[in-house]
Amino acid sequence: MQTLPTIKPGQTSMEAIKDWRDKFREAAIDGCLLRAGMATEVPEHRLQAGREMQGHSFADLAGECLSRLHVSARGMPKQDIIKLAFSHSSSDFPLIMENVANKAMLAGYRNQTTTWDAWCTIGNINDFKDFKVVKISSADDFLKVVEGAEIKDGTLEESGETGRLFTYARKFMVTMQAMVNDDLAALTRQAKGFGKSAARLIEHLVYQSLLADAEGPLMGDGSRLFLAADKTTKPMRKQNYFDDADVTGGTSVLDKGTNGQQSLSHAKRLMRAQTDIAGKDTLNIEPNILMVPPELEDDAATQIHSTATPDSYKSSGVINPHHRLAKPLVVPHLSNPRYTGYSSSSWYLLGAEEIMQVKFLEGKAEPTVESKDAFDVLGREYRGYIDVAVVPVDSVAIVKSKGAP
Repeated sequence: MQTLPTIKPGQTSMEAIKDWRDKFREAAIDGCLLRAGMATEVPEHRLQAGREMQGHSFADLAGECLSRLHVSARGMPKQDIIKLAFSHSSSDFPLIMENVANKAMLAGYRNQTTTWDAWCTIGNINDFKDFKVVKISSADDFLKVVEGAEIKDGTLEESGETGRLFTYARKFMVTMQAMVNDDLAALTRQAKGFGKSAARLIEHLVYQSLLADAEGPLMGDGSRLFLAADKTTKPMRKQNYFDDADVTGGTSVLDKGTNGQQSLSHAKRLMRAQTDIAGKDTLNIEPNILMVPPELEDDAATQIHSTATPDSYKSSGVINPHHRLAKPLVVPHLSNPRYTGYSSSSWYLLGAEEIMQVKFLEGKAEPTVESKDAFDVLGREYRGYIDVAVVPVDSVAIVKSKGAP
């Protein structure tokens, strides 16, 4: 690495120093990531500079940061070098370590398997005040206008769901002993783990809402998300919850045979019959996701992927009407007793219209890392936090089968 900035043609000395410091910080951060086995987080064009810094220990990097400020650390114990690099007001060391923690946390967050983003929409909110997600009815039909007649006004009806943003956070410690021992994993491993935790939090909040009750969360009109009969008062809503036994005449759920076929067909009809909140317009929504608990994974795959009707007594030439009807989505939360409305036999047919919205503060859909010197224990304290809200929006694109009792 360069030890002094080079002023390029047309560049001021201040710009040269900034460029010099930025490149050093990038290389130091990338070197730490490479050392932590996180090469995928380093841009290809920065790999070479990162490799040059990869061998630096905590104390080496702290000393390099001080050297660039013309502060000598020669002969100082490692602990004192690290403490001075963290405490010096102009040192890049705290920022470098915070960036490493942030990138490790984001790596954990992004690599955690989630399902909510397959069917929820993402929204933005700018503060922590109560907010409202507004639903608007379809517009009135155009009317024929005879010569000289007045054009009549059209009307739109609206309703809405309310929610509020909350902050969720955890903190962790990297001790001075770990830094003196050059235990970089003490930082990256914890940050990664809490990144995964942040991703699991959103997954939990979404299914906590969906499974608040067997009939789903409470909506703004006082009814539940899932209705076993049409709601004829405004805002109007159509049935989107049924018992398989009422359809098949038995107690079977989404099985591989006739009962599963009949239940899927019924769910599809209920979805296509959904209307806007004024009851003016039939929406004819097409399903695109079949969401099931792990207990129904194989049955769902058979119903969706079989080209012929999956009944053992029927000819293979009988076309399966549900072939590629929707993409199976397996969600373990659906049958987890942690949630009030859990069931190992209920399943859901989803369409592309908005069902549930996950809102983030100012659109920041990932956790943030900050750090400071720990007071009670020698070391550095890191905290990760995320601001998020989950709100059910509409029921027109989700149908639930009760399944077996």
